[in-house]
Amino acid sequence: MSGMIIGSSMIAVSLTFDRMSREFDATKELIMGKLALGATKGQAAQELIEATVKAALIPNVEAMKTIGLVQLPCMMAGAIIAGASPVIAVKYQLVILLTAFGNAAITAIMVSF
Repeated sequence: MSGMIIGSSMIAVSLTFDRMSREFDATKELIMGKLALGATKGQAAQELIEATVKAALIPNVEAMKTIGLVQLPCMMAGAIIAGASPVIAVKYQLVILLTAFGNAAITAIMVSF
């Protein structure tokens, strides 16, 4: 489980850095203009950070949309094959997915700031 969580964080970090550099290059003049008008660093970069975090979470959101309908994740399928109740297997899988999503969100926010 920790490998899945760490993998999710690593993807979020790389996407965050990639998107942040692209967004900064695209909006450098806007950010500099806000700073020149007296905005703080946080106020000037607010839109940049929001766009970066949203972009970093896209893979996790897309993965969560298909779980259970299109594909059966390995943990859930393994639990069902081992004889566990499908409801229990789904609950465990939801815990893993939500933990990975929350961890990716926190990672993207921390890296952005």
